[in-house]
Amino acid sequence: LGSDSLAHLLSLLLHLAVLLLTALLLLQTRRYDLGVLAGLRLLSLVFSSSRQRVETPSEGVAQHGAHDHVH
Repeated sequence: LGSDSLAHLLSLLLHLAVLLLTALLLLQTRRYDLGVLAGLRLLSLVFSSSRQRVETPSEGVAQHGAHDHVH
């Protein structure tokens, strides 16, 4: 439970950092489309990395189930 809450906190911090970076990009470039594109790229990177982290335990469980089935 502790590791899950820690991961949740880290993901929240990552999202806050992404929002701050997008706001800074908007203020510096004053180009709304560029800021949105950069924010979407960062969000897609964050979500893809979090998806990979979530998928790894389920794959281990599936392999373990197949191993039990062989026995």
